[in-house]
Order: sequence, then structure tokens, then C-alpha cells
Amino acid sequence: MLQRQRGRDAPHFEQHQSATDRHALQSLAEWSLNFSPIVGLDDQDSPEALLLDIAGCDHLFGSERGLALRMQGNLKHWGYTSQLAVADTIGAAWALARYAREPLTIVPAHGRSSQDDMDHGSGDDAGNTQSISRLPVEALRLPSQVVLQLRELDIRSIDQLNDLPRPSLPSRFGPDVLLRLDQIRGLVPEQIQPIRPLAPPSATWSSDDPLDDRQGVSIVLRRLLRRILQQLASRGHGIACLQCRLECGDDPVRFSVRLVRASAEFKRLDELLQLELERVPIPGPVSLIHIEAPSTVLLESQQPELFETGQHNDRRELARLVERLSSRLGAEAVCHPRLVADAQPEHASRLVSCIEHSRSPVQDNSNGGATLLRPLRLLERPLAIRVISVFPAGPPIRFEWEQPYVVSQSWGPERIATGWWRSPHVERDYYRIEAEGGQRFWLFRNVREGDWYLHGVFD
Repeated sequence: MLQRQRGRDAPHFEQHQSATDRHALQSLAEWSLNFSPIVGLDDQDSPEALLLDIAGCDHLFGSERGLALRMQGNLKHWGYTSQLAVADTIGAAWALARYAREPLTIVPAHGRSSQDDMDHGSGDDAGNTQSISRLPVEALRLPSQVVLQLRELDIRSIDQLNDLPRPSLPSRFGPDVLLRLDQIRGLVPEQIQPIRPLAPPSATWSSDDPLDDRQGVSIVLRRLLRRILQQLASRGHGIACLQCRLECGDDPVRFSVRLVRASAEFKRLDELLQLELERVPIPGPVSLIHIEAPSTVLLESQQPELFETGQHNDRRELARLVERLSSRLGAEAVCHPRLVADAQPEHASRLVSCIEHSRSPVQDNSNGGATLLRPLRLLERPLAIRVISVFPAGPPIRFEWEQPYVVSQSWGPERIATGWWRSPHVERDYYRIEAEGGQRFWLFRNVREGDWYLHGVFD
């Protein structure tokens, strides 16, 4: 229901859709399976939180804090502001995520205080118990009428509630109070109810009167695509991959559409679908058409800009161009460079398909800072140069490449070596060099032979 008053500055009211919110939270829960195999929603009437059991998963991200920071960063990338907490119990994690002042709170596991937690300011177990005790009574997930009753008695925090005689609490405020107090302390076990991932949206057409022309197939595909988009509308998802099957004899025709950026826009998906349809041969009349979206992604939430810069539109147009080219030329023909983990600089990047390796919500930024110490532009192969240094294995003070250069500053050496399994074996000492004219270069000395080479130039 929409209500709008007259006037340029009139407010806009939109009725809250709890079912839509739940679908969106369910979508986030499915995405959270990237971080834990057990994900659920909280047990409130209108769930507002995700619950993850990360036991045994933290080492995949370096630590519990690393996992939480990765998740928080990816949620921010998708347009969400989040409050996260890691604790031994569901009740404590829910309370801290909802009512703690910090956007991320890590409670060390019972009886353990890791160095990572101490370095980031997490206190001991007693300190965290005190921080939970200072939270408001709403943090106990109590019914609203119980919270109102406690407020009327000026009982506002958990520690004030703990000061009351325990046997009197059920008769005065109901059984939920003791249950929640024991759950938050871990005295009563509480389990996460895992979500059941929704089935991939699909649509099928069949007829005893087969289609014998492409135009008819094209019309049916458009109808099926609209049905799939209707299924995804309540989830807040867009299509990242669309698979099609045409039954036209003994050998069905199969083709797929892959997108760089997930989309729920009919015009964009239909264009790519028709491009793929033009490329495939149809050997006979089509009696059944089935399309399915096996890969759907939560759509990025983009807040409108006060001053339109056009950057968001530019990214979308680039994605559409890549998708059209990939449909015409094939996915492996449209590539982009990607950094890979390799000690040898000339092998630290590869060309990968833009479609097959499009950006995922779960990103690995672990090597982001290391590339700043290396030039983005390497020579096709290291070039032998003449270098003068104070002593044979020391940093250079002069070198020649097309002209003489005098070194004003140098950083290094950085030893880079490959293992026995790679031939030929590489063992180099790299130096970052700044010449007197301000130019910056990347040189290395072959440790075994003592020769010097220029490998890159900093822009």
C-alpha cells in the first residue's frame, strides 16, 4: 500500500512487507553457507539475525576474527551494514551482535584466550561475562510484554535481573526468563535449526504439437524466462547462470547463458538468451523446453547517489559488453588478467575467462597489500643490465638501461626462489630502486651467477 501527499517535498510511505524481508534474510542465509555448513535464522516471530555454527571453519580464514571480517567485508560489498559477534552460545552471540557498540565482537572460547583475540582487545572470559551482563534485558530475546513489565519495575539490564532471587523469577515474569538466562550462559543447550536451501527456479513447456521454427522457440523461451524472474522476485536474487534444454529428438540441445554480474532484468537476460539460441543448431521439431537458473546471487543493494557520477552505470555497461562478446565469441575468448599465488613474478598472473571467473561474493583479499611493492608492468623477459654496487652482493648505486642512472634510494633485497620441482631453478635478490630523476625500477641479482637484470618499471 502506497500513500503519497501532494507537494514536492511530501513524504513517501510504503507498507512493511514482512514476507519479503524473510525471503531476503533466507537469501542471505543461503549465501552464508560459504562460511559455514550450518546456517539458520533466529527463533523470533520476525527473524532479524543469521546464526552460523563456525566450529572447525575458522582455520579456513586464518582465525575466527578473519572469518568474521571476511563476511563483514563481503556484506558491505553487497550494500549491507552488519553487526557481528562470535561467542560460545547462541544467546550471547545474538545479544552482542544486537546490542554491543562495536560492529564486531569476539568472545574467546571458554577456557581459552587466543593471541589474536588479545591483540585486538578482546578481554578474558570474566570480562566478556561482565559485558553481557551490562546489556539491556531486551538482549535476552524475551517476549515484549515481559520486557515491558521489567521496565515498569526499573529493571533495565541483565545484571539487575540476575540480582533478583532466582526462584521468584518464573512466578513473577514467566518461565522464559530463566530459560533465556541459562541459554545465554550455556547452562541450557540451544541448537541452530539449519535452513533448507530453496530449489533452483525452473520453468518447463511441453506440447503434443512440436514447434518447428526458431521464432516459436524464441517466444516460448521469453515466457519461461518471465516465470523464472517472478520466482526470484521475492528472494531478491538475480540470475548468474541460466541453462536451457530443448527436446527435439534423440539428442536434446543444451546451451547456457552466463553473466558477469547477476541480473534480474528481463531485457538483458532475454538478449543473451536469444544470442545463444542463434548459435545452436536445432535438428528437428521441439516438443519440450526447460530452463533453469542453477546459480542465483543476492542482488547488490545500491543506494541512490546524491550526485550522479555515472560510475555504477559504467560498470553495468562494461558487464553487458563482456557478456555479449562472450556469447558471440565464446567464454574462453574474452579474458582478463588475474593475480595468482606464485613466487616467480613472471608467473604471478594468468588470463582467465571473464564469465567463468566473474567476481564472487566471497572474495580473497589476503594478497592485496603484497602487490603494492611490485610494479604492475613487467618486461616481457628480464633484461641484462650493467650495475655498479659498493660491494659485489650489495645494493646498486648506478646502472645503465638506455641511459645511465644514479640511484638515490633503494629497498631490499627481497629473496625470491623457486623449489626443486620447477626447472630452471630461480634464486634472485630483488631491489626497488629510485633514481635521482624520480624514476623507479625493479632490479634483481641472480644469486648463483651474480648478473643483474631489469625486470619491471613502476608507473
